[in-house]
Amino acid sequence: MEKPRENAEKDVVTYTATYTLDSDFMSESFDQARRYGSRWHVIELAIGGLFIVGGFALFAYAAWTTVLPLVLIGIGVIAIFSSRIKKFFRLRKHSKSKAANMRIEMVFDDQGYESKSSFSSGRMNWDGVEKCVPVIANALAEAIKSSLIKEASIAISATRSR
Repeated sequence: MEKPRENAEKDVVTYTATYTLDSDFMSESFDQARRYGSRWHVIELAIGGLFIVGGFALFAYAAWTTVLPLVLIGIGVIAIFSSRIKKFFRLRKHSKSKAANMRIEMVFDDQGYESKSSFSSGRMNWDGVEKCVPVIANALAEAIKSSLIKEASIAISATRSR
């Protein structure tokens, strides 16, 4: 991120950030999204561990009489390394796309922000952002309410059927 520079015409402070969508940037982006955006990572590790332990337990019990222990161990290993596998294919797909090594410039000022790349450019004013945030927040609140209502109705119908 570059230092802010004063715009002499309008007396506006402007911040400029330039990113290159190379493999290092995309790898770090994937790692951060995986670490902070997904709650399933720990669950995937636990499920993979359970499959491996179950496979070894079945192997100790069956002693090569069936291939099921090897299948369970294989599924567990795939579950544990699934994020690495997904990362490999995502980076490979990105390296073949037209966005590989693209340079993106973001300019922030008092009026809003602007993005520029070799394929597109756009500007969003802060007024538009202020209008979008309540709409998005209301839509999320409605989605949460409806999912909670569905879960409650499923729980009620499950208790009635007992």
